[in-house]
Amino acid sequence: MLLLIGITVSNAQWYEFNVEPAGSLSSILKKQKVNNHSVRNLKLTGSLNSSDLITLRDMLGVDTLGQIVDSAATVANIDLSEARIVAGGNPFYDEFSNLGGRKIGTVDNEIPDYAFCKCHSIVTIKLPKDITRIGDLAFLGGQSLTEVELGDKVELIGEDAFYGDTELEDINLPSSLRTIGDEAFENCFKAKITTLPSNLDSIGTKAFMFVKNLQHAYLGSVTKLGTSVFYNCTGLLDATLNDNLEVLPKGTFYECDTLQSIHLPKNLKIIEGSALTDTKYLKGIQLPEGLKYIGNQSLELVGTGHGNLEIIIPNSVDSVGDYVLTAAGVKKVVFGSGIKKLGGRILNWSHVSDVYFLSTTPPELYFEDGVQKTFVEVNYDREKSNWFNFKIHVPSTAYNDYITAPGWSEENIKNIIVADAETTGIKTVSGTGANATVVARYNIGGARIDASQKGLQILKMSDGSTRKVIVK
Repeated sequence: MLLLIGITVSNAQWYEFNVEPAGSLSSILKKQKVNNHSVRNLKLTGSLNSSDLITLRDMLGVDTLGQIVDSAATVANIDLSEARIVAGGNPFYDEFSNLGGRKIGTVDNEIPDYAFCKCHSIVTIKLPKDITRIGDLAFLGGQSLTEVELGDKVELIGEDAFYGDTELEDINLPSSLRTIGDEAFENCFKAKITTLPSNLDSIGTKAFMFVKNLQHAYLGSVTKLGTSVFYNCTGLLDATLNDNLEVLPKGTFYECDTLQSIHLPKNLKIIEGSALTDTKYLKGIQLPEGLKYIGNQSLELVGTGHGNLEIIIPNSVDSVGDYVLTAAGVKKVVFGSGIKKLGGRILNWSHVSDVYFLSTTPPELYFEDGVQKTFVEVNYDREKSNWFNFKIHVPSTAYNDYITAPGWSEENIKNIIVADAETTGIKTVSGTGANATVVARYNIGGARIDASQKGLQILKMSDGSTRKVIVK
């Protein structure tokens, strides 16, 4: 059945076809003698199966092998909101079946893998309201696609589903959404996704890479996070992670240079390489007690937009990788009592003034060709034309151990070591109860203060525990 309804979009009428039974779209078009090139706006109702997708893809100029066979396809706006996707019909896509791949058909209430892949003429599309899954590569390469309307039952968006849809602007992510696959929205530069659904469980690798409009990432329910999820999301302002996550994957917030605040998981054990690199405007970061390792280049360039951060590495951290805190905007860094090994070129090109080591055993330094390369180009003094314009504070009881340890005994390191770390008032930090209150405050020098002051403070809590805090 053909209906020409009186809605005008781009000066063209909508063609509406009610497809019943499923699989009859081709015969309907033939009966109505519809010229594919005359159709710009198309609404389908009824039941659509895999055979109907063959016909629809033909109208869009794409064959069953995913090849573009009609570059002059005109169908731009598609409304499937009142249709149903059902199983059955002939496979609409051949994924190299002769080489062991699949012949792909439809499944009830799913947009199948490859459904609209490389359908370059589509500008807007409304999907059926009962859809629960958007398949892998479903809209990959939609170079003209600007708007997608999802129903409120979608639970999964597959891998590469919208990869490379560089013109996509409007897409709604419903609260029903639980899983977003690898690279699902990678290179969707214009997508107006400002927040993420609160019930997400899993986000795949590079899922939002280069999505510029994302502003808030509240991931309190996400238990699985891929690598580089928010890589170069240059509009991101804040992020909250699930407290049960134990690993912050590689490149998670790489080049999120507008990120201002982040809540890291309480149970975090590992920060992988480049996880927080180039977060220039991060106003502060609290690394949780229980953290064990900080990977290569993590915290590189952190806080350079402010230049006065104070970073406390918890007592639980036993090693840090190469280039940690390189070119970071830090003034003070405290390494807790558990630190055993330092990577190469940490704090390089930063303007740190004081670095504290609370361990009574000098951490192992990184060497190249017999020369220590942990501290190389730290805080350049322009007047003296030399590096190492900072102090290393160590416990007085361990001073001799430090200045005689491999690498630490080099003159340029030895000369900046001072024996006063234990007088800073920084001690082991234990967790505080939810109802604990502050009973005393101390500054970084260990002196008690009556009121909150800018800088590093140590708080004594009513439950007997202590906290280190940074006040801006």
